[in-house]
Amino acid sequence: MEASSTSASSSRSNGHPFKRYTVTSSNGAHDNGVHSVQYSKKGDWVRLVLKSKELTSRAAKPSSNEKGSRSFSRVWIYAVVLVVVVCYFTAEAFLQGSIGILLHGSAAVASKALAINPFHDLAGKTLSSEGVLEYKVKFVPSKLKERFIKQRLALDKQRKEHRNPIRRPRLAAVCMDLEATPGLLYLVTVWKALVVLGYEFQVFALRDGPMHATWEQTGALVTILELDSVEDGLGVDWLIFEGVILSSLDAKSVLASFLQEPFKEVLVIWILHEDLQRKETWLSGLALEIDVISSYKRAFERADVVLLSDYVLAMKYNQFDTGNFFVLPGSPIPGFEADKFMSKHSREEVRSLYKIGAHDIAVAVVGSPFSYKSVWREHAIVMQAISPLAKVLQKGGVSMRFMIWSVGSTNNYSRALQILAAQMGLTRGSVHHFRNDVDLNKLLWAADVVIYSSLREEQAFPSALVKAMVFEHPIVAPNITVIRENMQDKIHGCIFEAGNDTDFALAFERALSQFGVIDHGHATVVHSNAHGKRLFVANVISGFADFLEGVIDFPSEVHLPLPISLISNNLDKDWQWPLLKAHKSHPADSNANKTTVFSLKPAITGHKDNESDSPKSATRNDDLSSDDWAELRSMKLLEEMEQSEEEQLKERNELLHGTWEEVYRSVKRAENTKNDLHEREDGELERTGQPICIYEPYIGAGTWPLLGEKSILYRGISLIAKQRRPGSDDIEAPLRVPLLNHSYYRDVLCEFGAYFAIANRIDRIHKNSWIGFQSWQAVGRKVSLSSNAELALNNALKGGNNGDTVYFWASTDVHSNEASLQRDFWSFCDAVNNGNCRSVFLKTFKDMFGLPLKWNRLPPMPVDGDRWSALHSWAMPTPSFLEFIMFSRMFVSSLDALFGERHDKCSLGVSTLEVKHCYCQLLELLINVWVYHSGRRMVFLDPVDGSMHEQHNLLTRHGLMWINFFSIETLKGMDADLAEEADDGTPRNKRWIWPRTGEVFCQQIHDRERKQRYTMKLEKKKRDKERVRRIRSRQRQQPLARG
Repeated sequence: MEASSTSASSSRSNGHPFKRYTVTSSNGAHDNGVHSVQYSKKGDWVRLVLKSKELTSRAAKPSSNEKGSRSFSRVWIYAVVLVVVVCYFTAEAFLQGSIGILLHGSAAVASKALAINPFHDLAGKTLSSEGVLEYKVKFVPSKLKERFIKQRLALDKQRKEHRNPIRRPRLAAVCMDLEATPGLLYLVTVWKALVVLGYEFQVFALRDGPMHATWEQTGALVTILELDSVEDGLGVDWLIFEGVILSSLDAKSVLASFLQEPFKEVLVIWILHEDLQRKETWLSGLALEIDVISSYKRAFERADVVLLSDYVLAMKYNQFDTGNFFVLPGSPIPGFEADKFMSKHSREEVRSLYKIGAHDIAVAVVGSPFSYKSVWREHAIVMQAISPLAKVLQKGGVSMRFMIWSVGSTNNYSRALQILAAQMGLTRGSVHHFRNDVDLNKLLWAADVVIYSSLREEQAFPSALVKAMVFEHPIVAPNITVIRENMQDKIHGCIFEAGNDTDFALAFERALSQFGVIDHGHATVVHSNAHGKRLFVANVISGFADFLEGVIDFPSEVHLPLPISLISNNLDKDWQWPLLKAHKSHPADSNANKTTVFSLKPAITGHKDNESDSPKSATRNDDLSSDDWAELRSMKLLEEMEQSEEEQLKERNELLHGTWEEVYRSVKRAENTKNDLHEREDGELERTGQPICIYEPYIGAGTWPLLGEKSILYRGISLIAKQRRPGSDDIEAPLRVPLLNHSYYRDVLCEFGAYFAIANRIDRIHKNSWIGFQSWQAVGRKVSLSSNAELALNNALKGGNNGDTVYFWASTDVHSNEASLQRDFWSFCDAVNNGNCRSVFLKTFKDMFGLPLKWNRLPPMPVDGDRWSALHSWAMPTPSFLEFIMFSRMFVSSLDALFGERHDKCSLGVSTLEVKHCYCQLLELLINVWVYHSGRRMVFLDPVDGSMHEQHNLLTRHGLMWINFFSIETLKGMDADLAEEADDGTPRNKRWIWPRTGEVFCQQIHDRERKQRYTMKLEKKKRDKERVRRIRSRQRQQPLARG
């Protein structure tokens, strides 16, 4: 298959994710320039990836001075070249199984075409100047690389700036269980290095296991989520983490929590070590499980980065790639599989399975994990180089058995290898070919020596050679880059010059003699096992730390991690294998090499292990064609269109389904929205007798599990329209304050949007003397009110001796793992607002009160060791709340005017999430300034035991409070002035949002409305008089008869 060359930097115009895989020239050493080819056709992807560049020889042109004298010789040369070309392509088609008819009648022709010397000349011409080949297609995560470069530049800039952080960066790992598996071994090994760099780690698991204690010993906090189902969310506040790591393919169900607001922008890193299931199962279940496949595609799209441990996995998952795949080579799984296989199977047992004698020399020939046409040449080179030595050993009574393992070959190819072996003089039955559906562990464990036949440059060290090292077999491999970097000549095996037959034969003979294969019948490379198990550990740890710096957008309040270069000499040199050995009593073998990906319906019954050898399975192994994918997409599109039409019809014809009780409540709720009917709902009636109602603002369905249980004490308020909890009497904030329909203001105001919604005509929804708020984040951070605290608060409010007091139960300690009590208020505010809290607050305060430009004083906030309120979790009298909202509306309006119309810039944050929620951290602390300087008592309510402690005693505030700025008289006057401006239609600026945050009222408006009401009353009286006059002047018909 040929593809046209295009620019490597061309954009993905057709939307296929495969455009990002860059194609490079195979003989770059001889090219004049670097060319690139990009492919987008899904059906051809696998074949494009696995096909290497093959160069054919060109016939040399005769010189111009010989043109006239050698015309006859030229014709003879052309004829010879034509015959060679025909023989070459005939042999190529034969070995690929395309013309199986030659197997019966043309063995001589095949033998002649596969003569050794012409073959090797042809194979040698495909080699570059360095003796190795390159793939036409390589995995290059260009999209993620651009992100890494941009993020690292920003990180370097932040490291040079002054910072005042209050906590370490947090990472979360979500595991389905805590069994001892290689996947968790990978995480534990990496985590031990990350904790030195300054990260915090928290592990969430759905089921407990023996690794629980191990995680805690490393300093990680472990939480077991005892949930019946993950469909409704995990009940975790993911916003407190800089990134969330999913450790296995089974964690796909957890990704549903990150598809809902407000967790859509949380960084999700999905680490995959598992392989896809067999293609037979995939194809047989495709028609039945389209929805399952679509759900996996949505899951892969949601993950910000899919981190794979092998480039082979990147190719097998390619249909799910949306530009977010990244490969970090290295995993303990190959070593674990080999070690586990050795512990369960004796070598004699496996050799007897393949009928290998005790004195036979078994040679395992493995190659690239990818399939390409010219693989037969590599196998021919191996047999050609070894056949002379095999003949000599055969004369001495030692037979040599070749076990060739390759990917993507057919049954015809096995027969072709037999013919090729016979032409080379090898004994019948000495060459056996195995397809990739045969367990490679068996072949490697049965072998005496392992040959790596591929001459192509790989992007990572082959996992087959890792297993060979663990099996302690000598390895004979070419000097390609990954071999030279990870394998030592004469220690782990023998390395030969790629493309040199003589050197290869000598390397193989040296491996047999040096490692004692000929003398003892089995070679044992002493240091190979340990080396194979610890391969890539240091590279994985350093690469993972570097990877995190490239994907995490560090907020202003966290410490930046240390550079990996500072601890590069102290990195672990091995995986934490003792952890698996310590938990041998709790094996997790079923999870170690999991091949089942999709929970397909049991459509495949009676599947046999040897099914892959049948001709039918050969066709089933083929990938889906482009027509199949087009048909699948059209079917899915048609299904989505039908579903959309059904939903629209349901919306137009709204029917009431359910019990009579639900119908009654629905109708009653609809009637209560009418202006002429003011009946109160059941929940509102139940709350009437309570002293307080606590409102819980939330954003999206992702926060529903984090809200308090349904109780008359709590009532939810949704900041997003049409996202109320089903079956609840929650309030929709955008219906009361339309400004919240604007996503920008909904994001920057956060819980203050709920404050404004409740305060707007508060008498219509709130009838209690006290009002409280509790953020949805309070549950996730373990500072929500317990039953004891709720009872204590109710008793305190019913006592009636509280005065103007503000109770709060979440302090600034929840933001920091350091002692924030030792920080003064403004320093803490600076820490969580990119160091600009003081300057922004001062400018806003001056604009709000019209202070002179030279004013540079902030409201004093004492450093007395007491707590300050955070997380919008407090309670106060309802009149005090309205006074606070009066102050807050003016402050927010001045704050918004300060930032102008640039929505993408925010001096209060550096990360994307901080810029999106620009005002939130500052507004969260605003209540402390208002409470302190308005002369109200502050009482901290312990959310666990309900104990109460007064903070910042009133007696210590004399001379410190700015009463003149925060008194009710001052605020009422300012509010009236703003209302008059709004009523006159003269806004202060284009972004003046004060009239849109609540009710606009002043004496001028009151007088006009009273006049309008009086005018309407007079008009009504006039209409009534006119109606009475018409009735009286109406002509009445006289009775026809008198009785």
